[in-house]
Amino acid sequence: MPWAFSKDAVVECGRNVGKSDEIPKAILEIALEQPNGETMIATQQEVHLKPPCENLISLLTTHDFFKIFKGGVKRSPDYQINIGKHKVFGRSAGTEMGSNFLGPHVDNIFVDEAQTFQDICMKKIKQAARDANTVWRFYGVHDGRRDTALYKKGYEDPEFAKVSFNYPSWVRPGWTEKEAKQLAREYGGEGSPDWIHQVLGLPGEVSYGVWPYEDLVKCISEEPMEEIVISEKDLEEVMDKSEAREKNLPWFSLEALPIPPLSSLGFESKKIIGGYDATYSGDPAVLLLAFKDKGKWVIPFRIQLVNIIPNDQSRILEHIMDTYKVDMLGIDTTGADGKNVRDNLGDKPIYSAVFSANLTVGYHEDGEPKEANSKEFSTLLGLTALKSHDFLIYESSSFLDEFLSERSRRGQGGKVVYVAKKDHTLSAFRCLNLAIWAFSSPLEQGGGEFIFERLGEWGAREYGTE
Repeated sequence: MPWAFSKDAVVECGRNVGKSDEIPKAILEIALEQPNGETMIATQQEVHLKPPCENLISLLTTHDFFKIFKGGVKRSPDYQINIGKHKVFGRSAGTEMGSNFLGPHVDNIFVDEAQTFQDICMKKIKQAARDANTVWRFYGVHDGRRDTALYKKGYEDPEFAKVSFNYPSWVRPGWTEKEAKQLAREYGGEGSPDWIHQVLGLPGEVSYGVWPYEDLVKCISEEPMEEIVISEKDLEEVMDKSEAREKNLPWFSLEALPIPPLSSLGFESKKIIGGYDATYSGDPAVLLLAFKDKGKWVIPFRIQLVNIIPNDQSRILEHIMDTYKVDMLGIDTTGADGKNVRDNLGDKPIYSAVFSANLTVGYHEDGEPKEANSKEFSTLLGLTALKSHDFLIYESSSFLDEFLSERSRRGQGGKVVYVAKKDHTLSAFRCLNLAIWAFSSPLEQGGGEFIFERLGEWGAREYGTE
């Protein structure tokens, strides 16, 4: 590796270059050189911490030489891996804004997936460095963001910019012309932003994280979120499916669904709003319910429906809406699955969100409607609610990871393009915010002031209500 003889390094990688293998091998080398030293592996998101830590444990367990140095291994609540007397701590920022990096004072710090590592966490982890001689290594694949550690260290910090190394995908052994053509098709051409990020390992086109980390974590409770997953095989059959269709009845028991009673949540709510993103194949459909309690919208659980057809999703949603007396449910009806679910819910109070279209958000003084893109407007509603701490979201690392992974950039005509690996929880959250807005702020022709009241000064400027 070109940075092998450099004390500090910023490694800007293409995908699949062996980054997750490089980190544990580098740590093993350091552990032999510093038998009494300490090292920290740090990531922003919990999901990114497991690969380097588990690869290190695997090497210590299976390698004929390194296994003689294997000491104790602890995985919870944080990783601690002993290589002889050398201690390795594995920690993610999670919901603590980097506070869980504090405590150890280490000789070496490895930050993985540094393109996601937030500035506030960078300030905290600096306090974990033992002294000015601490070794710093940053690894990551650019995603266009300029406000996270990979770009800021590699391009804006003069001390680290001079030890910044680019390692594109085509450098690794086994790269072929066939793979290059395949990735070019997948990423939209060799000059596309994704090609520049994923293959060349360079910053490329500017993008931004959609959901501010600090606003998110300030809305997260210490209570753990209940993850309720219902698959088609979990449904308890009580009637033949053909007979059920003829009689327009559910073929499965609604009472057997694992839905927590309202009394078990520890609060009484007189307003309940939901957001739902429907899908049948692939990732699960997601339902979020927000319960108004003590001035906040509380999200205590997430319901995911796996491989359940839209008709049956409608039955489940109808039962849930009746059980909790849901005041309004926002549904993403951009695609066919969402439309089918909505159509099967009859006269239930539904807000239909079409993210590819515009919606009326107010009226000009002359009575003409004022429009905004549905996805952009719902995002703005969510951002403002998080900034105002209107939500109390029970703690879930995967929930937080999905929000932090979403990015945005400007497309043709100034339209905002949102990019996320998983977006069903995000879509449900956007639908939830639209439903809260529609339920709380009915439009009145000739007005529009509610936009200023709901979104604040920035929202008013954005949509021209001043």
